[in-house]
Amino acid sequence: MPIQANPRLLVFLVLGSVIAPLLVGLHAPLAQNASTTNQPTFYRDVLPILERHCQSCHRSGGIAPMPFETYEETHPFAEAIRRATLAKSMPPWFADPNVGKFPMTHH
Repeated sequence: MPIQANPRLLVFLVLGSVIAPLLVGLHAPLAQNASTTNQPTFYRDVLPILERHCQSCHRSGGIAPMPFETYEETHPFAEAIRRATLAKSMPPWFADPNVGKFPMTHH
C-alpha cells in the first residue's frame, strides 16, 4: 500500500525516522542549536511532531506514564521512542483484533 494511501504508516515512518535520531543527536545546549539554523532543534523540529502524535497521552497528568513536553523529559526516552515507533506499537491503535484483519496491526 503506498504511503500516501496510509497516513498511519507515514506517522510511524516520521516518528521512527525523524524524532528518535533528532532526540539522540540533540546534545548541544539549546542556545548553540538556536544560533545554527541548519541544525534541528527539539523545540522547533521535534516538539511539533510530539504535540500532534504523542501529547494526547504523553503530557503532564495524561494517561501515559511520562510526559513528552520538554527536551529534559523526552530525551531519556529517545531510544525507547525509536524502538516503539519502528515496532509500530506507538502510537497505539485500539482496533479490536478479533473483528478482522487491519493493515496496521502489530500481531
